[in-house]
Amino acid sequence: FGFFPSVGASWYVSNEEFWKPYKETVSNLKIRATYGLVGNDAVGDPQDRFFYLSDVNMNDADRGSVFGTNNGYSRTGIFVNRYGNSNITWETATKTNLGLELGLFNQVNVQLDLYREHRRNILMTRAYIPLSLGVSSTSDIKANIGEAAAKGVDLSVDYNKYFGKNLWLQARANFTYATSEFKVYEEPDYKESYLSHKGQPLTQQWGYVAERLFADDDEVANSPLQGFGEYGAGDIKYRDLNGDGQITSLDQMAIGYPTTPEIVYGFGFSVGYKAVDLSCFFQGLARESFWIDPNATAPFVPYRYSRDRKSVV
Repeated sequence: FGFFPSVGASWYVSNEEFWKPYKETVSNLKIRATYGLVGNDAVGDPQDRFFYLSDVNMNDADRGSVFGTNNGYSRTGIFVNRYGNSNITWETATKTNLGLELGLFNQVNVQLDLYREHRRNILMTRAYIPLSLGVSSTSDIKANIGEAAAKGVDLSVDYNKYFGKNLWLQARANFTYATSEFKVYEEPDYKESYLSHKGQPLTQQWGYVAERLFADDDEVANSPLQGFGEYGAGDIKYRDLNGDGQITSLDQMAIGYPTTPEIVYGFGFSVGYKAVDLSCFFQGLARESFWIDPNATAPFVPYRYSRDRKSVV
């Protein structure tokens, strides 16, 4: 079980006696705020709900032993597929929200929300387990060590107007901006600061920086070695970010925007005259990068989607 309390309060300012002189202009005014904790138990692999328990193979033939004359007697071995971790627990998020509801001239309604969130105990894979610890599990060692923060704003505006008995108009617009960043991330102490995930959005993508195409084979021979198999003139030339004379995983950096859009917006209207009406609504996304998976889009190539598949940028 978990205990995640929260508290909220609101004040209808426009219902107060002193607000009556302003009712014709500001027909509605409400201020609200909430603060509290939220727990998330959906951590780890959804196909393995009890991953905090140990998983031991008591009949591992590959790690067995043979005994007796002419090795005529054998016994299977034991292997730890996963070590148990009784300290695995909830993710906990501290959430703060400030809201404003505003009505103008009994025609325009505005809702504004500002929020901030700080998540702790995020389940992450340990980046470095020393060999002296003596572990031999085939699965990753995980722990609740990550922290992340998010903040954003939600804004919506509605307009309603009747022009006599037969003509009416409704218009609406909304705008959302939300961003996130890692506060604590399990990773090596990189000498190259651009490799660190700290301060980067949660869905940020990483990859190599393409400078241009190799002009000829002479340029290939005089450029940093790229460990991507065979390549030559006309292929992509990647930038050696750390200057060690070769292109490796240490030359990957944050590229593009996060895969989750940071800006979502929309606007539209409805207009009617007697028994005829017309409605339109438009929406869009911004500050988002879309990555094409070549394996999923290549023709005549068998492909099976996996939830655990990791794309290579």
